[in-house]
Amino acid sequence: MDLVDAVDVTVADEATLCLETSVDGNVVDWDVTAENYTVQSAEEGIESSAGHLHAVVDADPVAVGDVVPDDARHVHFDDGSTSGSLDLAEQLGDEYEAGEHTIRFQVGTASDRATALRAEATVETE
Repeated sequence: MDLVDAVDVTVADEATLCLETSVDGNVVDWDVTAENYTVQSAEEGIESSAGHLHAVVDADPVAVGDVVPDDARHVHFDDGSTSGSLDLAEQLGDEYEAGEHTIRFQVGTASDRATALRAEATVETE
């Protein structure tokens, strides 16, 4: 007798992030809108369709499942922020140079594990 397992999977909605930025000197104002996903504070716990944002400045995205580092190039928004300002000169310190910068916003779980949900923008600072 041949045994066959069958599994039907239906994905109803796909989560996305939309990122808008503006620049004034070395300060980048940002606003992230999530669709089919909830951005919330890390204190609210782990949910499969919710997490908080991390800004990844001039670095590769964090691999899915890895813990997002806590350094000058990885900014944690554990409070559930979906908009704000990043002063790149202050954030990067001696490593800051005016010019082109890539900022990726990547969602992480309450325990700071990176997800595949992200958006990015390239900005020009003075």
